[in-house]
Amino acid sequence: MLFSDEDLITYLLGDASDELSQRLHQRLPIDSDLAQRLTALRLMLGQINATQCIFEPPADLVDTTLQRIDESLIQPSQSPAQRGQSQTSYQSTEPAEFASLPGQPRRRPLWDSMALTVSLMLLSCMVLPALVRIRFESRKAQCARNLELTGSELISYALNHPQGRFPHVALDGPQAFAGVYAIHLRQAGGQVPSSQLRCPSLIGCDSSKNPTLPDFQGAEDSVSPSSVASITSFSELHSLTGDKLQLAQQTVGGDFAYNLGVSERGKPQAPKLEGRSQFAILADAPVLRSAARQPNAERLEHFIAHEGKGINIFYEDGHVEFVTSVGLRSLILSNAQSPDNPFQNQLGAHELGVHPHDASLAPSSFPPLSN
Repeated sequence: MLFSDEDLITYLLGDASDELSQRLHQRLPIDSDLAQRLTALRLMLGQINATQCIFEPPADLVDTTLQRIDESLIQPSQSPAQRGQSQTSYQSTEPAEFASLPGQPRRRPLWDSMALTVSLMLLSCMVLPALVRIRFESRKAQCARNLELTGSELISYALNHPQGRFPHVALDGPQAFAGVYAIHLRQAGGQVPSSQLRCPSLIGCDSSKNPTLPDFQGAEDSVSPSSVASITSFSELHSLTGDKLQLAQQTVGGDFAYNLGVSERGKPQAPKLEGRSQFAILADAPVLRSAARQPNAERLEHFIAHEGKGINIFYEDGHVEFVTSVGLRSLILSNAQSPDNPFQNQLGAHELGVHPHDASLAPSSFPPLSN
């Protein structure tokens, strides 16, 4: 088999590599079986999306299903004579209206239809959870790849900075928002398309609607989020005012949370590149419904990426780690200082770090200091 079901699902979810997509496009016109498999998987994924809910199958689903099948097959032992007698009895008591006429095919017994239905249901129970898990893992991996690519651009920026620092978030003015890092990278020549700043696995079944974004449909001369999200220079940013500027601050940083900065000798600074393995620079952004700077633990736990299971974090040494929601919640509840809580400084505030080793990340629109 040239293409596995996982390859085809990855392609349908938009996460396939260029090489895989090219091979598929070359093969589809000449392979009708491949086209039928692709169509069947597209219909099945459409049914999963239509549920509009988070589905997590039990870990022992396959084992319990097989056990029930074995139990249903266990029957009291019968002698050949008894089996023959029961078969004769069954034939003799069959109603006349269900008997087949000579020369006509015998009707399928009701039991066969029921068995076929149950078999199809059991097959669906085993296949659908696997498809859901493959989709989840594919989206999580795509987020991690985008995060790693963007984080690598941030490290390159710091390596070329005179003081070895990451992009700076201003304390006030149009550049006083976490997502400004993307403009810093683009103006310095970095390749950071808006699509690279997206995470297809935000909380819930529909990641296309971000509840943090305000409704600008009624604003005069409004612009689309995609147009302002791709700003490449600070001159473009400073030319925006009002709703346009607010929309840019909401969208430029994409679905990622960036480091708000640190305090060095009482002065706000951008973090300095030191190769630390537990100093967070970038992460999947928790989806918050309000602009509160100190969200409580329950709300942050509920509005978290990857269906509430955890968050990808890019650390200063260049590695990406998936931190589970349980691990993140323990940091929030305990106010632990080591390892560092990546979404609050060590005073528990959603502001820049209180010392050079205190990482504090925030979604695109957040300023480094609370108003």
